[in-house]
Amino acid sequence: HSQTGSEMNVIGDLRQFDGREPTKLILIDTPELTDRLQIEMQSQFGETAYVTKTNIEYLEFMNPQANKGAALAVTCSKLEIAREYTFAVGDGHNDLQMVQWAGVGVAMGNAREELKLVANRVIGHYNEDGLAIYLEELAGNS
Repeated sequence: HSQTGSEMNVIGDLRQFDGREPTKLILIDTPELTDRLQIEMQSQFGETAYVTKTNIEYLEFMNPQANKGAALAVTCSKLEIAREYTFAVGDGHNDLQMVQWAGVGVAMGNAREELKLVANRVIGHYNEDGLAIYLEELAGNS
């Protein structure tokens, strides 16, 4: 596929994989279709699959424990870093759990509305150097 750099592999009927856990399944289509399917698939799969959008055209299906929040928690545990000493910055659907888990969750100004609602702080848009300005504030260089 031109956007992912991955070779297309037509696998046919997904029922052949019944009982096996895939690493990830990605559906690429129009933003309108992936938005509609996200709602339908989240409703259908509930807690058995993590259904998210990582791009306006990408709808991804993964193991429910496979998300950025879980990855941040595991990383901090291995490095013996307490949750309250972490911060995470995001802008997309797939950043939600990470921003929620972090000691300080930050949403970019261009972030999805649901992400802004769970963040501790909303910073400037990425086109306006929002992250750089925020990091300078943290360092006391503003």
